[in-house]
Amino acid sequence: MSGCLWATLKAIMSEILVVLGALGLSGGIGAALWAWERRGLRAYVIRVRTEWVRAGQRVHYGPVFASCLSTRPRESYSMAQAVSGALGLTDHRLVFVGRRATSCDSSVPLDLIRWIEVRSVPVGEATNRQALFVHYDGPAGWRVYSFVLDKPHTFARQLSQFSGEPLRDVSQRQDYGPASATRVFQDIHGQWQTDRETELYLAPDRLLFGWRSAIPLASIRQLAVIERGGLSEINPFSTDLLRIEHETSTGERQITGYVVRHAQRWAEAIQRRSQAPLTIQEGRKKKHE
Repeated sequence: MSGCLWATLKAIMSEILVVLGALGLSGGIGAALWAWERRGLRAYVIRVRTEWVRAGQRVHYGPVFASCLSTRPRESYSMAQAVSGALGLTDHRLVFVGRRATSCDSSVPLDLIRWIEVRSVPVGEATNRQALFVHYDGPAGWRVYSFVLDKPHTFARQLSQFSGEPLRDVSQRQDYGPASATRVFQDIHGQWQTDRETELYLAPDRLLFGWRSAIPLASIRQLAVIERGGLSEINPFSTDLLRIEHETSTGERQITGYVVRHAQRWAEAIQRRSQAPLTIQEGRKKKHE
């Protein structure tokens, strides 16, 4: 067997062991192999820390071994697609370095972290794991990093201490989405005009369109869902319309609409976080109007 093929098979076996260990499915011979693999993971983490120290970095905590599930929010996660690596706090940054893949590699300034939470997530058909979620408002837009590690609360408390962002220990998602949506605005005649289509996402403290354009939840004054059908001037679209009245940074009132599937679910999720009043409106004027 060639050296290249053996290295590939060894890497595949290593990743399988990481998945089995993270899911708690390693037993018997598998447990022995997982113990062997963990020794390799510990060696990798030590090597990463050594590199940080030699580079003159100030290491605040870690690194520790972790599996990065994703850099964007999802309904469910797969350990088979996770990236294993080293996670730590160094030079006032949250840093993840993948062991064999770089898709999750990150260096997040601690002062740009906006939300830290630990909660249980499904990572298989019948398996839940405690995961660390970190929301980050960076130059490339909003990111939500999710990590599975041995002691998520311990790491999260350290991250909270150094970033100044409180740790939320929650039982369910505090966000919603993402989903494809079209943003619309009303012109001076009150007619809805289409802007563009991209992803809509409700973060714990803001509604994001395209992962950048944000409406702070504290600025929302009124929510309405205008059902499809009826008069075209009320809702000219083939899907229900989510209408949001909010204040701009200058204190002016603005109305922004989103054409999105399950608009009422979106409105209810936003209402739970913002406490803004919500009305459900038919796509036609009422008889007494």
